[in-house]
Amino acid sequence: MGQQFIALMYSHFYIVLSAFLLSIYFSILAVKDEKRRWLYFIASYLLAAVNLLTMEYFTSWNLGGCSSFSTPARHFKERTKKAILYFLPYFTIFLGVTFWRMFFFNSKMPVIPMSCSIN
Repeated sequence: MGQQFIALMYSHFYIVLSAFLLSIYFSILAVKDEKRRWLYFIASYLLAAVNLLTMEYFTSWNLGGCSSFSTPARHFKERTKKAILYFLPYFTIFLGVTFWRMFFFNSKMPVIPMSCSIN
């Protein structure tokens, strides 16, 4: 029975990691497949939102997502414009979740006054 509790404690982390990795996977599929591009992008946006709303571990990695859309090519300006255009919804999700966390989210963690931590 000893190891079951460890699996339970880390399962939330692996669920969020899976959402993050699937978001990246669907975004790469969206860039490659023009026929189903918006279907893949919608799945990627939803998984990115789940990732950011459930845990903050991969927040900074989401900002690095623009690099996954840009590839070395002959037409640098066109590729850069496309990469920024593809990244804007992810950045909007990031800003929305950050705004929500800052102003509307009520943490269930106990608040420790600063006077208690200074001895």
